[in-house]
Amino acid sequence: MFRGLMLAAQWMGDLRFLRECCFISSKIFLVFGAIFLVFSSFGSPSIEAADAPDSTTTLGDLPWNIEDDIQEIVDNIPLELEGEQLIAKVTIRDMLILALKLSTDIRSVQVSEKIAQSALTASEKRWFSTLRSQAGYTKSSTVGGGDPNAFLNLSDSDALSVSATYEQPLNNGLSYSLTYQEQRSRLRPLTIEDEGNDPEVGTYEDWLDINALNASVTIPLDQDWGEEFNDLPIRFSELEVSRSALDTRQSELSVMDFVGSTYWDLVGILEAIRVQKEAVEISKRLMEENRLRLEVGVLSRADVRITETQLARERQTLLSQQLDAQRVEDQVRAALNIDLTNLNFIPIDIPKVHDEEQDIESLLKRVYANDVTLGQLENSLQTNQYELIQTQNKEKHDLDLTVGYTVNGYSESPVQGAQYFFQPLLHGVNAQLTWTVPFYDSVIAEEKRQNQLAAESLRLQIRSRRTNLRVQLQSILHSLRLAKQEVLTSQETQKLSQEQLQDEIDRFRTGNSTSFQVSQFQQDALVANQQETLARVNYEKFFLQLLLLTHDLFDYYQLRDE
Repeated sequence: MFRGLMLAAQWMGDLRFLRECCFISSKIFLVFGAIFLVFSSFGSPSIEAADAPDSTTTLGDLPWNIEDDIQEIVDNIPLELEGEQLIAKVTIRDMLILALKLSTDIRSVQVSEKIAQSALTASEKRWFSTLRSQAGYTKSSTVGGGDPNAFLNLSDSDALSVSATYEQPLNNGLSYSLTYQEQRSRLRPLTIEDEGNDPEVGTYEDWLDINALNASVTIPLDQDWGEEFNDLPIRFSELEVSRSALDTRQSELSVMDFVGSTYWDLVGILEAIRVQKEAVEISKRLMEENRLRLEVGVLSRADVRITETQLARERQTLLSQQLDAQRVEDQVRAALNIDLTNLNFIPIDIPKVHDEEQDIESLLKRVYANDVTLGQLENSLQTNQYELIQTQNKEKHDLDLTVGYTVNGYSESPVQGAQYFFQPLLHGVNAQLTWTVPFYDSVIAEEKRQNQLAAESLRLQIRSRRTNLRVQLQSILHSLRLAKQEVLTSQETQKLSQEQLQDEIDRFRTGNSTSFQVSQFQQDALVANQQETLARVNYEKFFLQLLLLTHDLFDYYQLRDE
């Protein structure tokens, strides 16, 4: 009986041992099952943008209003609603076109260009003729005639006069005028017999009508002569139009540079956000796995804290990147003058490597021909040359000759005196020569010296600018070559990271690795994908600088067709 009890006790002990073994085995199976589920939920990294919502809408469906001048532009861009956010999928060409149409900086400079064009039109039409008319009444007394024995003889006159003058200046410096004048007057004698006596008034004579027709020409014999000088206002206005066009181009290039660079920055930030979201998911799954391992007693609490801290850091980084994306989108909206915080731009262009032209001499010709700063310097140099002509004109003798010819007619009735216009004895001739000589004038010599020094300074600046442009072009081409190598290297790194990840997955399946190690390799692969995208973004930004420098941006993206 005692032996039977001993066997029963031994059997009960074995049973508890088996039960403990089964319990431990079930926990181990549960842990590895959870690890397998976590691992199986890991997806291979992707560099493409996340899928956008499928729901399309029209502007009439929106819960807010869009200004009329923006509505025409936004109508041409596919719109999608994602919650309360309006999503606009745009290419870089779409963004550049929006910038050209909506930027207030460009619009304001274009208005200045129109003002300059209007000033040029006014300068071209400044040689207009004028017609000046006058009418007046005069009552006066003059000494003369009458009784020679009297103290004073006067003639009291009433006169009504009208005149019309036609004047026409010419761009060679000449100016001529034609004046017709008619005066109708009458006289009566006034006599003062002795000093202190009152005047004795006679009777008015009959009205006499005097007609005169005068033609005169003013000729500048030295100073102010010639079309070269007198057309300088037109030349200055033409240069102002050119300068305004350069300012418009400068404004366009500045906005294009900002919008284009910001577009690729947004591509890089959104790619970083996508990668960071996957990193957050990986850290989250790893933390959950470690918590399961902690429960079964195969991992310490400190190891779990490490994964929890890592998850918190990944989330913080993600939030920081999302704030950066919001800041960049705000900059885009400000540059495009769009006051819609609900409108988000999603870039859809994938950065790539281009086959750029490497012939530096051919590129330099386009750079020199289109550089705004160089054009402004050459414009200033041409302005200086015209100012020098003005200064040289002041050095000439100020000698003017005015020649006039007058025909007169007399009658008792208006206008009828014109019948005497063909009587040479009643004609008059006048000639006047005016010579102005400045004494001790040293201002003109100093102005000429200033013009010459300014011209030399501008030539030196042009030479310096050409050198800087050559260096800048060489730097951009060198940066493009390095950026292309960076893309190739990052692609090789991406490929190796993918292979390492696959090797680690194979090792995990054979029990020679852990899910923690697999997740680390997967994070490395995600970072490699992100770096490859950022390398292409970096290349696109250098390529954009090349297009801006050569002024090929508008043709490359076909912006002028809009």
